[in-house]
Amino acid sequence: MPLNEDNPTLSEFRQMGYARSTAVKKDTRGNPEISESLCKRFFAKLKIKTDSSTKVSLQDWKKCVPAKFADKCAPQNVRGSVLYASVCNPIARQELMFLERQILANVKKLSGCSKINKIRFV
Repeated sequence: MPLNEDNPTLSEFRQMGYARSTAVKKDTRGNPEISESLCKRFFAKLKIKTDSSTKVSLQDWKKCVPAKFADKCAPQNVRGSVLYASVCNPIARQELMFLERQILANVKKLSGCSKINKIRFV
């Protein structure tokens, strides 16, 4: 018998009171659950919005940058008010740095991205 389980006979031997377990077993049948589904249920229970500014900018990135750069760069992360975008080569990075104000204005127009104040091309 595992040490963490209790039963009336063992409690009587120890001269301690017996209390039934109130824990309810989950109906997973021993199969592990994917953490993504657990997070979704947890966020839904707490009513937490999961759309981040990174997701929004990924979906509409091609609308924010000029067409010739849409395939050469992609947003990677948002930290604070800075959007980090990866670029495939240094030449494209330099040209995108010249267009940063225009791209930033387009990104700020997206829903959920108004707090982004700077773009870093890496």
